Amino acid sequence: MPKLPAMMFYPGDWLKDPAVRSVSLAARGLWIDMLCLMHESPRRGYLQHVSGKPVTAEQLARMTGCSTDEVSRLLQELEDAGVFSCTEHGVIYSRRMVRDEHIRQIRSEAGRKGVEQRLLKQNLSKTQAKAQAKRKQKSGISFSISSSSSISSSISTTGESTSSEESKPSLDPLGCGKLKELECSELSCGEIGQADSPPSPAEDNRDVPEEVARLTFPCDGPTKEWRVTREVFSSLQEAFSTLDVVSEIRRAYEWILANPDRRKTAKGMRRFLFNWLSRAVDSRSTSRAPPSPLLSDLERRNLEATRLWLAQKEQRHAN
Repeated sequence: MPKLPAMMFYPGDWLKDPAVRSVSLAARGLWIDMLCLMHESPRRGYLQHVSGKPVTAEQLARMTGCSTDEVSRLLQELEDAGVFSCTEHGVIYSRRMVRDEHIRQIRSEAGRKGVEQRLLKQNLSKTQAKAQAKRKQKSGISFSISSSSSISSSISTTGESTSSEESKPSLDPLGCGKLKELECSELSCGEIGQADSPPSPAEDNRDVPEEVARLTFPCDGPTKEWRVTREVFSSLQEAFSTLDVVSEIRRAYEWILANPDRRKTAKGMRRFLFNWLSRAVDSRSTSRAPPSPLLSDLERRNLEATRLWLAQKEQRHAN
């Protein structure tokens, strides 16, 4: 896993998290050190060694400069408040950091595939240009051969023809019939005109769902319209397999229509859809979906810790 020089830290989330707010100042200080160690961990978000073994309380005490008893007490306080989670092997991990790392890997993979598709398209264009140049060169050679053949045949005919045949006009003075025969022998009927003509829109969109293929995005710049191609749709479908890509593209289309002053260029539409789906993944991860049993248990403990903190606060105000 590549080393990242920095990590995403949101002060608002840190100050508003009830679980973090419910623990002591010493426990919060230990937790921020643990977050830094998890960021530098070979498995980002998990407090473990390169071998995969969890970091023990004694090792964590040496890393943070505290006593083992104090670190054990603070870890118990953080665990009771539901600040962190543990795997079945006892490895402490940060749920937020693990989720952010998963989203980062999805975006990185989507960007890599986009670069590969662009390079493949560039190589294909170069190959088609070379094939077209070769065909033009063959056509020029065929025309030269047919012209010389027609001239030599006309000379021999002049020497051997009778006076009546000399008076008849030539029906093929440039040898066009031989030229056509040579061209047909050089190029098959299936090859003629294939590389010169671009793929039709129907062929380019044959694997795109009809709901998406019929959408025409208005754009700024010289190109006023843009459609989702098969390449763009398959790339988005593969990168965001957990999303309903068709519905999100329709939502993006409606947003473009509703915001004409924020329309994109045709070249920027692919990046716009990628950012749109990335935000959908982020909003989905923080939505009010039914939690898993582990999350529901953690949230229950967070709620209990918050209630205890509020009760202590009211008691202090009453005194």
